[in-house]
Amino acid sequence: MKDKTPTVRLFVAGSLTAAVALLAMIPFNMGGCGVGNIDVMQMASGLNKGVKAAGMNEKNEPAIGQAVSLALTNTYGVTDDQRLAQYVVLVGQTVASRTSRADQPWVFGVLNTDTVNAFSGPGGYVWITRGALRQMRDESELAGVLGHEIGHVVKQHGLHAAQQAAAADAGLTAASGTSAGASFGNLSDKVVDVIVKEGFSQPQEFEADAESVKYTAAAGYDPNGLLHFLTRIRDEQKAGTPNLFSTHPGMDDRIKRISSQISSAGTGGRGATLKERFERFTSKPPTVGMIDFPVDIRPVFQATP
Repeated sequence: MKDKTPTVRLFVAGSLTAAVALLAMIPFNMGGCGVGNIDVMQMASGLNKGVKAAGMNEKNEPAIGQAVSLALTNTYGVTDDQRLAQYVVLVGQTVASRTSRADQPWVFGVLNTDTVNAFSGPGGYVWITRGALRQMRDESELAGVLGHEIGHVVKQHGLHAAQQAAAADAGLTAASGTSAGASFGNLSDKVVDVIVKEGFSQPQEFEADAESVKYTAAAGYDPNGLLHFLTRIRDEQKAGTPNLFSTHPGMDDRIKRISSQISSAGTGGRGATLKERFERFTSKPPTVGMIDFPVDIRPVFQATP
């Protein structure tokens, strides 16, 4: 990299390690579903042009997704466990390859926080926390949670949230008589707050769950993985454990709907759970630094017909 200064500036609340870790996740490509090429040196200008635009549409999705990703990585940082990061990328790509947006760039990453949560930004940006991974028991659960966030992207829930934020901001601008340019100058922060802090509506959560069940089953996973994970989180929430999927509301209703969908489709218990592989790649690496995947791991990740 010729000039590291722009990278450092974009991660002012995080660290250079976080920036490098984010970049290190990019080169993977599997099954025609690329991770995408993030040009961090152009992120700021890109999100300014995209997120400030009054007429938000699909063209603005990458800019909004980058804004969300920058906010998340600046807040939590990115894991320095490259082995874990690449594993999440491969699982995410496998699930994304079974969607209607399989050919678009997808970016998957692990946030360095014990908080249990997962996030998605428009344009194919999906993040899961280290804390969420620790709550999981097998790869089907990871696939299910990533599938849920992928569902938000495919159904454009983040874009819709951004459009609503823009409309509300425009209304306030008109009512106050202030400059539209000045108002939209702060729009990116408002959009990020809606997606990252407030979360999606319950109907959108239901829809993302339904998409996850379809994607994971199509990719060869047991769709019960998402059900098992959410049930465990629900039980811990009721026991009073804080910071568990706080931006994902209506757990009881979600669990009932997912169970019914899996039962109706008859796909439960028919796919892979891959508990042993999950434990192998989510455990602490035995040595410091990058650990290459075994040569036989990539074919294993290929989605089943």
